[in-house]
Amino acid sequence: MTSNIIQEETRRLFYPGDTNTGKKSLERLAEIHSGKAGSNNDKDARTRILLISLNEFSEKGFAGVSTTQIANAAGVTQPLIHYHFSSKNVLWKAVIHQAFAWFNDECLKPFIESKMSTPEETMHRAIDLYAQFIERRPQFLKLILREAFERSPRLDWLVESVIVPATKELAPHFAPAVKADIVRAYSLTELFSKLAQASVSQESIVPLMAALSKNLEVDVTPVELIRTALKNAFLTAK
Repeated sequence: MTSNIIQEETRRLFYPGDTNTGKKSLERLAEIHSGKAGSNNDKDARTRILLISLNEFSEKGFAGVSTTQIANAAGVTQPLIHYHFSSKNVLWKAVIHQAFAWFNDECLKPFIESKMSTPEETMHRAIDLYAQFIERRPQFLKLILREAFERSPRLDWLVESVIVPATKELAPHFAPAVKADIVRAYSLTELFSKLAQASVSQESIVPLMAALSKNLEVDVTPVELIRTALKNAFLTAK
């Protein structure tokens, strides 16, 4: 399954030779980010580098970030980055795998494992999970979109190795809802495109909506914005 492939790749890039599950990576990231874990040992330094790199690449793109900048932000030396990640490109791939490990653990797996009574309930569950995920992990889409505007070997790798396998795993779970005319029938390309468009169009105006909500005394959350956009993009008028 794609979810297993993503987890295995994350383990290999994140902790080479470690036989524990990919969940350990997520736990260490949370500990480092919250300040609950020490940062003196080798694995903590690697975790901190990856976390800082994820934020830097998502905000500035591959070309806009240097390993020197990452080292300064992470409070480590540049040689230490190259000790853990042989090149900037290897580091970027590790970041992508970490982002998709989050997607797998927090969105894809819960959706696949959910046992809803009807196709309609299943689709609403999928929309809720994805909207919550995008609000919680805004770096996920930013990382992808930073590569989307220009064809490059990185973009080809991202599509072929990560996006297409994940989309193929997700698509069959839409089939019952498509058959019941609850969800529009999309190709794999259209499916991912609609997911990205609906998410980005709303996530990009979250600051504006927050300001409007404050001044107009209307409580509109980012999750609600994304959820509404996804429903409009995927659900039929039935």
